[in-house]
Amino acid sequence: MALLPVLASVSAVPVAATRPASAAPVVFRADDRAEALLLRATRATRPAPNPFVVPAPPAAVVPVAAVAPPAAPARPKTRPANRHRPAAAPAQRRARPAEQAWTPPAVSGGIAAVLAFAHSAIGAPYVYGAAGPRAFDCSGLVLAAYARIGVTLPHKASALFRVGRGVPVSDIRPGDILVLEGGGHAAIALGGGLMIHASRAGRPVAIARIYATPNAVRRIVG
Repeated sequence: MALLPVLASVSAVPVAATRPASAAPVVFRADDRAEALLLRATRATRPAPNPFVVPAPPAAVVPVAAVAPPAAPARPKTRPANRHRPAAAPAQRRARPAEQAWTPPAVSGGIAAVLAFAHSAIGAPYVYGAAGPRAFDCSGLVLAAYARIGVTLPHKASALFRVGRGVPVSDIRPGDILVLEGGGHAAIALGGGLMIHASRAGRPVAIARIYATPNAVRRIVG
């Protein structure tokens, strides 16, 4: 049984003596194994490219400026209500409430002529510096009315403070000259709290209420 000592001697040789001294031990980490398995599974499931399939071209990009904004809704055309309405004739001018309330007073002589002329000027336009016959300013209407009876008056409202004689406001009579607005306006009294005057540009001669306490009341006749 000479083999037994040989086997015994072989088995007694250490394992390290059979490896090359220069070889390093191979160590496999768990992360490396998982990554290798994942890479292998990905390659197995990825479809092979088809050389006969032509890829679709990219979608065209439309610039924002090329897109037209939505059209605004059309507005309905409206016509003025009075487009075909004929204009009223000057003779058909509607009387103002003050004109309807005024009744010519029972006066005679020169005052009646003054009031008649002033009333006939109703509707005439206001023109600064005018004293008739077709347009008036405030003092121009007063001097034109009194010119009918031969009385000459200044063509300035503030100058009317010194004409005739002064009377109290409580004693205003038809035909008296009213100086208002500190001497900036003049009118002719009609009685009953009314007066006739050429007020300002854009407003014709008209009858109106005495809107403020007169600064002066001047009486020319009587």
